[in-house]
Amino acid sequence: KVGGYNYILNGFITGNPDELSPEELHQRAWGIVEPDLKSEQEKAFNQYRDLSQTARTADCLPDILPAAAQGRVGWLFVDVAAHIWGTYHAETGKVEVHKERSSDRDELIDLAAFQTLTHGGRVYACRKKDMPGPTPTAAVFRW
Repeated sequence: KVGGYNYILNGFITGNPDELSPEELHQRAWGIVEPDLKSEQEKAFNQYRDLSQTARTADCLPDILPAAAQGRVGWLFVDVAAHIWGTYHAETGKVEVHKERSSDRDELIDLAAFQTLTHGGRVYACRKKDMPGPTPTAAVFRW
């Protein structure tokens, strides 16, 4: 109630944390944080579902990455096991996807996540079965 920081949760860990192992401290903290994170992710999934098939969503990385770089992505869902290699040309917004990794190519899903976070968006790392669509990326645009 007295803190001005927006990301303080109501729960707390009792006792002296110095007496807990890092694993036990993590487990207790996760029990406090997980419900809030799942609730936020569920809201984002619902937003994606409600806006799907409109210009406010996309599931094609060549559409998502330029929008992320412009700060237009509010929520980005990524398949944690997927990798898409290629090149992003910031000056033109063009995305080139390549089948193979090489030293002159970037991991484009990571780049989209980085751009989304840099511009204040949220990124949700999901398993393939938990993605809102069939592709390894899905986004809800701010505008």
